[in-house]
Amino acid sequence: MDKSVEITPPAVPPQAEVEYTIQVHFRLNVTPFVAQQKVNAYLLLNVGQMLSASEPTLLINHGAYWKVPVFCAFPDLKRREALGDLLVDAESGAIVLEKSSFKSASEIEARVNAVYHSLAPSSARA
Repeated sequence: MDKSVEITPPAVPPQAEVEYTIQVHFRLNVTPFVAQQKVNAYLLLNVGQMLSASEPTLLINHGAYWKVPVFCAFPDLKRREALGDLLVDAESGAIVLEKSSFKSASEIEARVNAVYHSLAPSSARA
């Protein structure tokens, strides 16, 4: 059975009763901040300047990964759009493309172009 757990803090009022019972063992060598910076460096070196990483969440799925959202800024449209996620191994710090929303830098570029063309008025596309 394939089990996946993604953990984000619950949005609950004070004094709400919340119970989590999960038992997983792994070494967390990479902090969320470092994972976010690794994704930012990857994006800058492999795709371009208009991309950025956002706050990661912890994903448990056949290992522990930081799921880092990727955004693209479109200044001429005054927009910032979510593109997908890159996974960073929480133990090694490696970006794991085969488990991410994108399998390569060229897939990220293609997604940026598709989003831009879906947002831009027809006169700006020329």
